[in-house]
Amino acid sequence: MTKEELVGEIACRTGFTKKDCLLLVNVFCEVVGEELGRGERVKIVDLGVFEVKERKARTGKNFVKNTTHPIPPKRVPCFIPGERLKQIVGGACDGG
Repeated sequence: MTKEELVGEIACRTGFTKKDCLLLVNVFCEVVGEELGRGERVKIVDLGVFEVKERKARTGKNFVKNTTHPIPPKRVPCFIPGERLKQIVGGACDGG
């Protein structure tokens, strides 16, 4: 599902205009991004948790040139699904 399809689905289910739904989706993404940028967690019950994890510095290898190079530490965004989301996805395979 694309962002446009998501906005359309939200508009259909809520009766809001697509313009308003697009604004809501954009603001949601901005708020989550800003919170993660500050190192905060965003927990949404039934959906899951957005958080930032630290990756340690490590050594990478270029197998073509047979050389190694340092890879610096970095912060990466992660999503941990909630129990309800796991149930919904798991139930999809069972037909319900």
